[in-house]
Amino acid sequence: MTITKKRLKNISALIPREQSTASTVDSLKPSQSEFKRILEELHATQKALQQANQKLACAHHQIIKEQQQLQAAHQKISEQTSLLRQLETQFHRVQQMENLGSVASGIAHDLNNIFTPILTLTQLLRLNQASLDGRSQEMLKVLEDSAKRGATMIKKILTSTQGTSQQRRPLQIVSLVQEVISTIRHVFPSSISIRQSIPQPILGLVLADATEIHQILMNLCMNARDAMTDGGILKLSIEQCSINQISEHGDRHGDRHEISEHGDGHGDRHIDEPSLIANQRSTQSDSYIVITVSDTGTGIHPSVRDRIFEPFFTTKKAGQGTGLGLATVLDLVNKHNGFLQVFSEVGQGTSIKVYLPVSDSNSL
Repeated sequence: MTITKKRLKNISALIPREQSTASTVDSLKPSQSEFKRILEELHATQKALQQANQKLACAHHQIIKEQQQLQAAHQKISEQTSLLRQLETQFHRVQQMENLGSVASGIAHDLNNIFTPILTLTQLLRLNQASLDGRSQEMLKVLEDSAKRGATMIKKILTSTQGTSQQRRPLQIVSLVQEVISTIRHVFPSSISIRQSIPQPILGLVLADATEIHQILMNLCMNARDAMTDGGILKLSIEQCSINQISEHGDRHGDRHEISEHGDGHGDRHIDEPSLIANQRSTQSDSYIVITVSDTGTGIHPSVRDRIFEPFFTTKKAGQGTGLGLATVLDLVNKHNGFLQVFSEVGQGTSIKVYLPVSDSNSL
């Protein structure tokens, strides 16, 4: 093949162009010093990134720590707020009881004038009406005893308002409970069956005021009666237990506690609501006398269960209750260094346990 001049010229033109491209590539290659500088800049950048990551990790740790501190502070504020509310509630109750004491001292003198003729006339009737049948005589005796206790309560109200300390003596609770049962049998409707479970062995003595214990029991029985408008079963029982037995059986929230414990025909009836500790338990005694007042009435609704011991709080209709019964019970039990437990279920009934410490000389 013959190479023309024109083609030869074109080939020769390509040679210098290839040389120019090679020189251009060589010119683009960085020098050793520039390459070293770039590596140093990369190392410096990497080190700066590592330092930044460390700072971010420290900042993140600090944020977590501050969040924990904020949560702890929030929890402490919540606890203090709850405590403040409890103190406010207690203060409100104390004020109510102080106001009640002031009112009571004002009407005590008038009540004394009412009980005096009742007591006098009752005693005269028993003396002048000897021909009355035994039941009528017994009813007059109940009326006389009730009038005496009313007069004694008035005297105690006056004594309390004057700041005089109450005198307590060792008591056998069984006789008091039997006296209460005898009283309510005469005044409660026949639709309410009254039952008792009182042990034959002599129980330990309780350092107490007989009138105040009688007042506790009567208030509880009256509340039970009002809860059984259509009739039912009211039961009073007594037992003695140690502090360990209370911990094992009495303080387990949510346990099923029988309303009737001694075979009265209702052993399958239970109260499932957790017990309500009405006040801080005293641990000064190793053993307690436990008086239980149980009914098969309407029960206590959970929405009001925490308020049943508030003075003047009542779920009864106007004119049917003052709201002072359970408040008085709690106050008197506190004065005796005892405590209360309440078990209740709506529509099933209520069981209230009164724990009174046994005198030291009669511990188990």
